[in-house]
Amino acid sequence: RLGAPDTSNPDKKWPLNQVISFQIVGTFSAENNQKIRDGFKFWTYNTCLTYQENGPTTPLIRVVNGSSCSSNIVR
Repeated sequence: RLGAPDTSNPDKKWPLNQVISFQIVGTFSAENNQKIRDGFKFWTYNTCLTYQENGPTTPLIRVVNGSSCSSNIVR
């Protein structure tokens, strides 16, 4: 699948024993903010990964209001 993650390299996987921090950056409506938070809750409850908004860990996920779909990992 195009754009699928490389899960064969352990250095590119999220750690299972650590919270994954995320930040919501930029201007979103209250409804969209809640949808973003609900999405992270869904992944926390349905995967082996745990997400926390404004958590203490790095790397972290930064959700921004942009004009395209992309991802960058903040280290």
